[in-house]
Amino acid sequence: MDWYQRLLAFAERFELLQQGSQLLVKWAPILLKLILILIAGHILTRVAQRLARWGAARFKLDRLLEDFEFDKPLEAIGFRSIADLLVRLTGFVGICATIYLAADIVKIDALTALVGAVIAYIPTLLTGGAILMVGVGLAAITRRARSKPRHVFLP
Repeated sequence: MDWYQRLLAFAERFELLQQGSQLLVKWAPILLKLILILIAGHILTRVAQRLARWGAARFKLDRLLEDFEFDKPLEAIGFRSIADLLVRLTGFVGICATIYLAADIVKIDALTALVGAVIAYIPTLLTGGAILMVGVGLAAITRRARSKPRHVFLP
């Protein structure tokens, strides 16, 4: 190999390095934002989950659920308590929000639209769950009212 061929090979490598460094300079702020959003989303989701667990314990929601016989339907669908349900729901919403923001930063429009549609559907699911729980609670109240002995006053 002659000296000019070596020089051309070095110039090609230098050009590739230069293109790589230009890509790195272009994508570094986006990657930094992405990493910060993922870390902040994880931390905020964990904090929200702890607050949900604390709130469920503070307001004694498990006892309230036992009074209205909500504990059996929750166990049937795989939740040990209302705190467990709230923690998982909070985690799901937190993950969805984090993925939405991350996809928006990286400009993945299809993922942003998909996760946005899932997030937009969450209130509908919560409303349906609330209606179902009210129905279960009213059924428990009705069962209790029917099971109490009636006093008949004879003259």
